[in-house]
Amino acid sequence: MRSPHNWTHLKAAASIPALASGPASAAPAPSRVAPFCGVTGVPSWAFTIPWEERLVDFAGHKTWVREVGKKEGSGGLFGLFGKGSDKSKGQKWPLLVVHGGPGLPSRYLETLELLAGQDRRIGCGNSFLASENRGPPQDDITVDMFVQEMATVKQALGLQEHHMLGHGWGGMLALSSLAAGSDEDGGKVQSLTLTGCPPSYKQLIADHQQKLEQLPEETRAALRDRSLEDGQAQAMDGYNRRFVTHRPDASCLNAASSGQSATVTAALTGSNPFQVGGALRDWDAEPLMAKVQQPMLILRGGNEELSLSSAQQLQSLRPGGITIDTLPGAGSYAHIDAWEPYLEAVNTFMLSHDQAAA
Repeated sequence: MRSPHNWTHLKAAASIPALASGPASAAPAPSRVAPFCGVTGVPSWAFTIPWEERLVDFAGHKTWVREVGKKEGSGGLFGLFGKGSDKSKGQKWPLLVVHGGPGLPSRYLETLELLAGQDRRIGCGNSFLASENRGPPQDDITVDMFVQEMATVKQALGLQEHHMLGHGWGGMLALSSLAAGSDEDGGKVQSLTLTGCPPSYKQLIADHQQKLEQLPEETRAALRDRSLEDGQAQAMDGYNRRFVTHRPDASCLNAASSGQSATVTAALTGSNPFQVGGALRDWDAEPLMAKVQQPMLILRGGNEELSLSSAQQLQSLRPGGITIDTLPGAGSYAHIDAWEPYLEAVNTFMLSHDQAAA
């Protein structure tokens, strides 16, 4: 059950923006494009709350991490990633967000930064900040590589007790990372929220194909045969509006799409999102779930690409400890289509496990 929390106060319009002052600074001044990707109005604290973007060395390359919220000792929000936390005061564990794609920058998950207004620090990692010719070669881009990258990022951040949220491929990576990690590392993760994470990659593609059957034949043909360039962009837009988000014009989606890595996408999923391919072709959650003991919330849009039966199949892979919550009418980007109930569900779930760990 979701909390009766009212998010209205988070949307209060700001009147005096703070000045930016370097890489760790306040957010930029408001513009006509709201920075929270479809949220009506801009929270006043968004222009004064500190944020930081950093690069973490990994395998001869750089990976990008963004953190939102005040660091320990600066007052206000919860300290950096749980360092020195005092459980007796009921402080909240931070949230580590792992974005999907693959290859899509995390900007499209911008609405999750609103959780920082609930005295919780938010971090988002797992993005190579590199041009196509400076990132790893395509043959080196595998699930295991990203699992290693996740461990490197957590170590660089000094990440202690925390929650995780994985969206799409980010959920698949979160499960893979938790299954591959040590018991000590796994014990630091207090809960896991999954959105759009399938029981297997083959099942995800089966669901994509099933959704195609709900579209006109001309649209289906354009999307199945990627060599048909005429009408393909229009067909993909129709698919996205039907099953991904009814807000495709949201500014953060456009910003993320413009930075998508074709190399990472092709390496992990192949050339066609409606056919099984790439390094993910044999990914399956079943052998992983026995090693992942964290309480889980599967939070889905009622109209998303992944079917309810697939979510239930994932839930069935482990007896107990997994809850499914569906947001009617939302697509795969439920954090945009139904951002208020989405954030309420995530916040309530984390609070219940903050209390369990305190």
